[in-house]
Amino acid sequence: MDVNYLVWIRECIDICMHIEDIDEHSLKKRLEILENNYLNLNDIEKNKINEFLNNEISEDDCIYIASIIITCTSFDELKEIMINNILNMEYDWIEGCMIETQIVARGNISNYVLLNKIHQKNVKLMSERFELHLNYIPVIERDKNKIVIITSSLLAEYHAPTKVLIRFVHVLQEIMRYDVEVFVCPLNRKMSHEWYNPVYMQNLEKWETKRLKINYEDTIIKGYQISMGTNVEKEYQMMLELIQAWKPIFVFQLGNINPIGDLTCEITTNVAKSMSIHLPVSNAEYLLSLKSNKDEEKFISRKQEIIYQKKIPEYFECDKNAYTRNEFGFKENWFLIAIVGNRLDIEIDEKFIEILKKMQKTDSNIIYVIIGECEILKEKINKKETIQAVFLGKRGDLMKIYPMMDLYLNPKRAGGGHSSLMALAAEVPVITLPDCDV
Repeated sequence: MDVNYLVWIRECIDICMHIEDIDEHSLKKRLEILENNYLNLNDIEKNKINEFLNNEISEDDCIYIASIIITCTSFDELKEIMINNILNMEYDWIEGCMIETQIVARGNISNYVLLNKIHQKNVKLMSERFELHLNYIPVIERDKNKIVIITSSLLAEYHAPTKVLIRFVHVLQEIMRYDVEVFVCPLNRKMSHEWYNPVYMQNLEKWETKRLKINYEDTIIKGYQISMGTNVEKEYQMMLELIQAWKPIFVFQLGNINPIGDLTCEITTNVAKSMSIHLPVSNAEYLLSLKSNKDEEKFISRKQEIIYQKKIPEYFECDKNAYTRNEFGFKENWFLIAIVGNRLDIEIDEKFIEILKKMQKTDSNIIYVIIGECEILKEKINKKETIQAVFLGKRGDLMKIYPMMDLYLNPKRAGGGHSSLMALAAEVPVITLPDCDV
């Protein structure tokens, strides 16, 4: 049966209105049908859907529908339309930053041009809002011993991006003898628009702005944490003024998605590195990348340069007091497959669970050892009688656990590949899905 655009709109609105009452399996099925029906529409009908979303419903409803399409589907064509609709709306820099956070964190969008459009709008909104009197510092006038790092998140040592930051600070500070100051700028302001299942970036003391001096594994991290509270504009301006006064040799945006980092490009040389396999979306002059990505590289500015990072500042050593299988009740004939992560509830979908089921059928001695907080995944797996799994929860002692494992299995994700690097250091083979972080 042909589905015209009005039927499509009714179904889309019905899903969005009742999404909290729809079980996961039914929601996935209905969204798949919605996507297929959209692809079968002609261009005229697709344009009518876009006109309806722009003109016939409120801006709040349009953003909420967009949030569901962006968060819950792999609907690239419609995601792009929805994001462009949002870009045409008026909102302040704070809301813009939080919208960008949702799209980057949950949108699974690889369109670099689109992500850059979102980012550049927020940089422009910030620049227009703040009363800035910044001057670019010539290299000859800079403090050759000073480096400033800006990041969006600093958590506990088990958090992979935090580990990466610690290692960089350790190398710059303890080995190369630079004076390093770190600004943590989490995007954690409550959104004024309703967004489906929003993400608020965590930080050490939620909602708190404070001076930092933290000892991580014998590396002292000093600097400031600036939460997006009521005084955030004043505090961001003070941060920029401090950086101007310090005259650092460069600013290093390390895993930073907060557009505030790009305002420092007006002060000194900027270097940016994402915590994933993708190029950072940034105005920085130098972009660090772990691998070549031609689809992204062709869209960067002519003024920017990509530096391929052949080594990472990381060293793993197997713990001499590694656990034995007996301590965990694991039998010697079991084939233990480790699955590790801090976001497994989000990263492991039904397709990956089907892979686990197929692997399990090949050998009854396969046991999946799942490490990380993942109550939703645990509930899903426990309902699958054909999957044998042990959940160890959050662990800070992976190098003592890995020697027991026979294999490390990496789900589809775009992180930094930290836990898999640790597995390799422990001489555990790693298998990963295509287009992943390893």
